[in-house]
Amino acid sequence: MTFVCVWSLVSGLLPVAAQPDEEALRQQLEQVEAEQARLSSSLESATARVDDLTARLAEVRDRADALREELDVLERREAKARKLMDRRVVQIYKGDRGNDFMAFATGTSVSELSSRTHYLSALTRDDAQQFEQATALITTAQARRAELAQVDARLDGLSREAADAQAALDAQFAAAGRQHQELTAEVQRRREEARRLAAEAQARRQAAAAAAEAEEKARELAAAETAERRAAAASRSADRAEVASGSPAPAPAPQPAGGGSSGGGSSGGGSSGGGSSGGASSGGGKVCPQANPRSFTDTWGAPRSGGRTHQGTDIFGVRGGNVFAIVSGTVEWTRTSGISGLFLSLRGNDGDTYWYMHLQDFVARAGQRVQAGQLIAHNGDTGNARGSSPHIHFEYHPGGGGAVNPYPMLKAVCG
Repeated sequence: MTFVCVWSLVSGLLPVAAQPDEEALRQQLEQVEAEQARLSSSLESATARVDDLTARLAEVRDRADALREELDVLERREAKARKLMDRRVVQIYKGDRGNDFMAFATGTSVSELSSRTHYLSALTRDDAQQFEQATALITTAQARRAELAQVDARLDGLSREAADAQAALDAQFAAAGRQHQELTAEVQRRREEARRLAAEAQARRQAAAAAAEAEEKARELAAAETAERRAAAASRSADRAEVASGSPAPAPAPQPAGGGSSGGGSSGGGSSGGGSSGGASSGGGKVCPQANPRSFTDTWGAPRSGGRTHQGTDIFGVRGGNVFAIVSGTVEWTRTSGISGLFLSLRGNDGDTYWYMHLQDFVARAGQRVQAGQLIAHNGDTGNARGSSPHIHFEYHPGGGGAVNPYPMLKAVCG
């Protein structure tokens, strides 16, 4: 299962110089992330167990089906052989009903063995061959019945184990769904707190910048006033000297206007507008097709019933959870079948095709253009997944051709 990294959602909003309350926020968010990691690990283990039991059940069911088919053929051949031999024995000893064929074929008492020796001496070579074949059929059928009983017992045990594992996984997803809602609310609260702290820090920086600017202007004004006083004093001294000497004093050098160098030096506080938002928009990129909480393992090629192998990835999640378009494209079709259940095909603008099976319902319709991350369906257990833990069977068909393992792509997209 993957949850978003909580700290990454808010760290970009915090000021560079961490204040004590910001450090406390960081620690609290790290605790939230640790809880997410614990829950993710638990769900992954439960999902792996369900996937393993699903594969084992498929193998055992296929073996049981094969045994039943073989036993059905054997029993028909056995019944036919019994009738033939019973009829042949009656033909040899008309009216003798003391031994039927089963007693004849399997008897162990002295009288039965003696009777069998007597019958065998009367049988032709062909009759003896038929008798041996019939006995072999009986022995083989008995062995297959014993094996089938063992396989059925194993199948019952695995079925109960799988049911328990699925119930445990469903319960974990239900709890994870509730916790995810709580964590989402907590993340929102933390983000708002981070924005508040960032706004306060920005206000402090702006106030400090304004105070520095006012202080600089005050220094410039004081310097200008000092220069004016010095110029006035020099002018008075010159006037007195002129009166005393009777000759005009040289005019004072003109002072530069504005009383000092400003240089246009206001830097504007270095505000960058908060940087990039780090939002979910990924342009032409891919979006995880299942909402959190979710969990999946690499089951490509795992055994499935009917001798099939798994040609996709099962992404488990809460029943009715949101299912999204992994890329922008067009919904090719939506259909229903006994195996796939509610089945949607998405033709991406990238030229690849993506299949979603076992859906609970459709949100998008055939022919509709959708954007990556747009809601197209809800998670369910339709088709031959009925009664299992809700999931989408997801397939990846590059260029619209044969399926390839989608797990590496999903791992990169969903985390």
